[in-house]
Amino acid sequence: MNTQKYVVVDIETTGHSPAKGDRIIQLAMVTIENGEITDTYTTFINPRRTIPLFIQDLTNITEEDVADAKTFEHYAETIYEKMQDAIFVAHNTNFDLPFLQAELKRSGLSKWQGLTMDTVELVRLMYPTAFSFKLQDITSELGIPLESAHRADDDAMATALLFLRAKNDLESLPYDTLAFLHKRSFQLKSDLSRLFFELTQKKRSAQSDDFDRFQGVPLKARKIFEKDRIDSPIPRDWREGLETVFPNFEKRPSQYDMMATIENALNEKKEVVIEASTGMGKTIAYLLPAVNYALDTGKQVLISTYTTHLQDQLVLKEGRMIEAFIGSPVRISLIKGLSHYIDLTRFVELLQSDDESYDETFTIMQVLVWLTATKTGDLNEINASSGGQFVVDKIRRSHIRKLSKQERKADFYEFALNQARHAHIIVTNHAFLLNQHLSKKTILTNVGAYIWDEAHQVVQAAVSQHEKTFVYTQWKYIFGQIGSFDDKQLASALFETAERTGFSTVPEMLKLESLFLRFTALFDEVSGLIAAEFTARFAHSRHKRILHY
Repeated sequence: MNTQKYVVVDIETTGHSPAKGDRIIQLAMVTIENGEITDTYTTFINPRRTIPLFIQDLTNITEEDVADAKTFEHYAETIYEKMQDAIFVAHNTNFDLPFLQAELKRSGLSKWQGLTMDTVELVRLMYPTAFSFKLQDITSELGIPLESAHRADDDAMATALLFLRAKNDLESLPYDTLAFLHKRSFQLKSDLSRLFFELTQKKRSAQSDDFDRFQGVPLKARKIFEKDRIDSPIPRDWREGLETVFPNFEKRPSQYDMMATIENALNEKKEVVIEASTGMGKTIAYLLPAVNYALDTGKQVLISTYTTHLQDQLVLKEGRMIEAFIGSPVRISLIKGLSHYIDLTRFVELLQSDDESYDETFTIMQVLVWLTATKTGDLNEINASSGGQFVVDKIRRSHIRKLSKQERKADFYEFALNQARHAHIIVTNHAFLLNQHLSKKTILTNVGAYIWDEAHQVVQAAVSQHEKTFVYTQWKYIFGQIGSFDDKQLASALFETAERTGFSTVPEMLKLESLFLRFTALFDEVSGLIAAEFTARFAHSRHKRILHY
């Protein structure tokens, strides 16, 4: 049985710096033992200084709330005692703990010693696709109650529940994933390695589970649509019953006219151009007739959009509403351009590397967790840091190549292609569709109709096919990875290998380093000239527009 004690702490303060006189105005502690909340403690604290108005507005803690409270010194020993033999947990330990340590020291107590676990770091790892990791955002997404954000008592309880939820979700990961995470967890900023150790020891060894694997890396199990199904959906007339499945449904003549027009165009194999007004429900207006056409004819309908957001919305939101209306699952597949998908072979190679930065290590850990949940393999699902984005870009599928049988079976892009071949509705983007004439694995062989949403963007999508993007920071990152012989990067390893094997002499290697340094200096010079030229052109163009107006 796990007897580890955790104390979840949240504080509200008059500012960010105890050294400049800022003080705690409210403190809350939630104790967790054996996976259960066993104690709560909260108190207002008199800071003996004015609470800034913006802090009062943020926390809803006023001068009146703390007027009858005692100063921190009065509570210090109780707080210190509750923290003994416990792991300190907070949503951003880098703020709460140093501030608390400063107040304990000011009260004459010794510095608290112990392990820390930061729930910001934990939830970024455990829920890598979350939109935001702010306490009120992530708790809302996970359905964890938080009545009053920026009140220590509510924040501490929400953080405790968040910690327990994340801990339980971590425990549900396959053993292999936990082992990979534990190996890299020693580079994290808080002591989450202790948590991974506990969980790997609890599972002990790999167990049978519902995960597929690619070279030892667990993946969420996926299943291709069945080509022929006894319970094949039956088309349903869209003229009646939409109000039964669509929330706040309002019968709009323009939407019904659009449905009728599209239904007629599909059946008569005609081309039609429609300019739909905002808010009239155009997505449902073309999706429902498209589904009925596919079910009636056995032909697929391909829907192309300009934005990935609309693609996801079609599958996750409107697609489910259509299924509810018809009363049976409809096979809607989503396929994007190759570069959206993870290259599992590259990722496994990256797992073998060492000496990564914090951002690189953390992003690798995020990907390991994400692979146990993602059905699409679309790397854009991951909310990585700016530093971690370099790792994400390194493991993207960059080009079509011949895959081994094992790679083909696990590959997400191949899976998306197979899904598309068995779908009623294929959802993709303009850029992918425009490139299909070049593909050896076309998905268009059974497509009977095309719907271009945001068709006015097709020209832009076509033009962008021939554009090349130059990203200065990406090139600088690559140069940094190479480094000089003194940087302990790739160049250093190359120098040591060449010297050890006798492949090259020291003068030759120094000459190579000199050429590399000259190249990087020239790169910076040329990049500066390009930037200056574009800046000058933009300024000139803007000046002309101002004169024109």
